[in-house]
Amino acid sequence: MRMGAQPGLVDLPVNEGICFTTKKNKFSEKIKKEQTEILKRFSPFLKKVLDPGEEILIAVKATSPMTFLEQFTIGLLIVYVKRCMLILTNKRILHFPTRADFSPRQSVAQVPYGDIEDIKLSGFLTRMLKMEYRSGKKEKFYYTITFHPENLRSLRLSCRPCQ
Repeated sequence: MRMGAQPGLVDLPVNEGICFTTKKNKFSEKIKKEQTEILKRFSPFLKKVLDPGEEILIAVKATSPMTFLEQFTIGLLIVYVKRCMLILTNKRILHFPTRADFSPRQSVAQVPYGDIEDIKLSGFLTRMLKMEYRSGKKEKFYYTITFHPENLRSLRLSCRPCQ
């Protein structure tokens, strides 16, 4: 497993063994290209919010949690209005709200793994990332686009020791 800063990623610490691999843990140039493109857009923000020793595991496109009323009144347009990027690190999940083209807005939220009770990735045609916090609050990130859902599922195991 190779780890370190990628020249194309403006010196961001990326875990290549997770970020650029397929479900069979084989390096993929296609996944590397897509992940690098995503991370380049967010590199100015990531440089400011990443802690020392923190490394990026994966970047995932998704839709921010929404209420039933928002979904019902706006309809499918909500998918474009509520887009976001989830950047998972070895310490926390960073939630960046984005514009319709996935360009970053000037905002970020974070969820340390210690605050998460459970993470589930479900869905057949469209994936949904469900998070339950220790406080009992639940959030669902709809339309989660990921190349390797197995790596997201493995984060469930990462959260278990935090309990």
